[in-house]
Amino acid sequence: MPRLCATQLPEDLTKAAGAVRKWLAAVLRENSYARDTLTNTLGLLAAAALPVLILPILARLYSPEDFGLLGVTAAATGLGTIASTGRYEAAILLPKRETDAIAVAMVAACFVLATTALLGGAVCVAWLMNVSLIRQHAELAILVVVSTSFAGSAQILINWAIRGRRFALSSMARIASATTTALASVVFGLLGAGAAGLAAAAAAGYLASCLALGVSLYLRRNATAIPTGADIVAQARKYRDFPLFSLPSDLANTLATNLPVLFFSTFFGAAAAGYLTMFQRIWAGTAVLVQGLGETFRQRAASERHDTGSFVNTMNMTFRALAALAVVLFATLLALGPLLFELFMGPQWREAGVYGQILAPLVCLQFIASPLSWSFYLAERLRLLMAWQWLLLATFLATLSIGGYLFDAKNTLLGLSLVGSVLYAAYTFLSLQMAATNATDR
Repeated sequence: MPRLCATQLPEDLTKAAGAVRKWLAAVLRENSYARDTLTNTLGLLAAAALPVLILPILARLYSPEDFGLLGVTAAATGLGTIASTGRYEAAILLPKRETDAIAVAMVAACFVLATTALLGGAVCVAWLMNVSLIRQHAELAILVVVSTSFAGSAQILINWAIRGRRFALSSMARIASATTTALASVVFGLLGAGAAGLAAAAAAGYLASCLALGVSLYLRRNATAIPTGADIVAQARKYRDFPLFSLPSDLANTLATNLPVLFFSTFFGAAAAGYLTMFQRIWAGTAVLVQGLGETFRQRAASERHDTGSFVNTMNMTFRALAALAVVLFATLLALGPLLFELFMGPQWREAGVYGQILAPLVCLQFIASPLSWSFYLAERLRLLMAWQWLLLATFLATLSIGGYLFDAKNTLLGLSLVGSVLYAAYTFLSLQMAATNATDR
């Protein structure tokens, strides 16, 4: 048997690495979906890296109670953001004509202005009526209004960038947002601003995203005809199912997603809500892997549907990639959750890792289902989507109510994880079915 020389192994590894690089380069040249996904995901990873890296610092500058209040504020902002556009921003990718897409974006912008005025007026009225919750947390209430306005505007601009396959631009905006939020969080933490500092940092991040996207898109604008008032009204009517059905369903989904933090704050205290919020922040950083894939999925699936009437090929490729990633994340969370939180966040945050272990099945199925949910929009099956979302909300509400009165925090989370896993498995199955729905069948 020939003996292996000392230099053979490094040479073999070098050749193997070179072969892998050539293969990857060939795939990216030939597969625009893979290229767009890689570009977008790398940008999202860069945007998520800094917030995750500074969490050990923030965990020492802010208390679990601060994070608990942030969770409640973020929940309110999330609900406001969904409502702020009337969900018309989700329809920006659907029109074939550029002028029609601009009209849809303008409808969404009008909704943002109206929602901001409505929320601001509601806060002022509550203050004048001496509502104790608003009086006690006036800064947070104002920041919810501001964040909702900026976040809604950013969603419109991001969807416009995705329509034009400007994934590098959307990634740049997210990096600007993440950097601004991270730096502002540290500065406000050093100043002892508490939960208001975290909320103000989030608002600053949304503003940074709007500025980066708005300036770049304006400088790169095409000579497309500006839609008339009649065009805007026509597109508002054409896609009226989005505010009629998508808006209620997405509000239900957002409320269901944020219900655990709201219930934990009420039944188990601010510290328990803080542990849950910390886990969600860490998981949100990990979920950029799926967000990048989801955004390119939207663009590619819409394009395939325009060409063929369905988007089965795009769906199959995306589902396989998501399932593989979910298995890795599930195993990591289940085996190392508490240890990782204790190691990087400090001993007081180990409980957040225990929460992550309990929620692992649910969050990993959400990981798969989240980007695939766009199949309902592409197939324009919004009534079915709304029915499922309200079922999710009702089930979560019942589970958390029973748990809040009868069980402790961990057992309540366990019940939520079990029922949520069943619902999201069914949701994923329905999403796969939507891909085969031919546009001519409707």
